[in-house]
Amino acid sequence: MAKQSGLHQIKGKVGEHSYYRQTGVESGLIRSINQGLSERVKTDQAYVNTRLNNAEFGQACKIAARMIQYITPKFRPMILPFSQSKMAKLILEQIKVSSGEWGQRNFTDSTGQVSSAFLSTLAKNNFDEYGVKINQPDAGDPATLQLDTTISDAKMAAIGADGYDIRLVFTSTWVGDFNSTSGKFADSFARGNNYDFLGVNDDTTHDLDNCEYPLNPPTGWPAHGIRMVVIIVMPYRTVGTLKHTLQESCTFKAVEEFPIES
Repeated sequence: MAKQSGLHQIKGKVGEHSYYRQTGVESGLIRSINQGLSERVKTDQAYVNTRLNNAEFGQACKIAARMIQYITPKFRPMILPFSQSKMAKLILEQIKVSSGEWGQRNFTDSTGQVSSAFLSTLAKNNFDEYGVKINQPDAGDPATLQLDTTISDAKMAAIGADGYDIRLVFTSTWVGDFNSTSGKFADSFARGNNYDFLGVNDDTTHDLDNCEYPLNPPTGWPAHGIRMVVIIVMPYRTVGTLKHTLQESCTFKAVEEFPIES
């Protein structure tokens, strides 16, 4: 495969060639475009099934791109390489076993259980080693964020951290539905509310009763909502008067939708 060299490299299509980048490859890459085949794939009857597959693949990629947006900040050491393609592959597998016509099947997840499991697989560091937990509402109490200090103290000692900054992202992904008139899926959107808990280093409980999920799509909007909560843990070390995030030790986990208070 041909590679580009030099400081000024091209990205996109130029004539009969496509210039693109790939994670892990320093220089740009070049591939030729078969113009005749490209047009045939779009219109030729022989490629009907290819177009149906492409429609569902494209939908999976769009949904994956939206959901990965919730991981903020997204430090390189905390997430697996090719994360979006890995997420898209999992979503596409789910689309293929869903009901509906080929080329129109979609990703649904009423509780966020599937989406959160998929997103969690992209973390490099084992979230369970950090001792961060969400306590579900009980007897009218709000949901709470808390540390299991037996676990968290051991982790902080191992990585030389003084505590955690923790961000909770309450999400509602608007997944576009298929439009039979246009023959395409409506666009998908990422909706997230961020709540930061700074300097967490003991077993103090933090009530989540002031947190809110973003609204689901209104009636009549060509999309359905998928809710989940993304927990981002950012260990820090204080040197002098400054707090430094230990990027290589950051991690995250997504959990399915839960009631904020009963």
